[in-house]
Amino acid sequence: MKLFTKLVTPDRIVWEGEVENLEIPATTGVIGIRPNHAPLNTALGIGVVKLDNMGTSTYIVVLDGFAIVANNKVTLLCSIAEDATSIDVSKVQDELANASSAVSQAVTAQEKVEASVEVRKAKVRLRASSYLEGRGS
Repeated sequence: MKLFTKLVTPDRIVWEGEVENLEIPATTGVIGIRPNHAPLNTALGIGVVKLDNMGTSTYIVVLDGFAIVANNKVTLLCSIAEDATSIDVSKVQDELANASSAVSQAVTAQEKVEASVEVRKAKVRLRASSYLEGRGS
């Protein structure tokens, strides 16, 4: 038995198909989902969705959203999603350096929060790309 999974952003379907299992970055931590999972509605945070099927894994970075699981169907509604294969590591490393610098130079609490979120996004994107190279866990 497999899970029919669809990952959607406001402008497109990012991924659609059947998987044996998946992991999603809920705001409370990573949740593993297998066939016959109990119904679930949960908020998604910044993280990596891992889709497993027939010995291969696909990694997609998501930035906020919701997951709905019911009757062996998983729908992920995300504000932004990016396949790990499209990540330009050197560009993201530059973004991480700039965001880290912005955190240390922030004057207001709002500036610090915004820069910290950018740091987190860059780190997640780097982690997702490292999975493709076998360096991630």
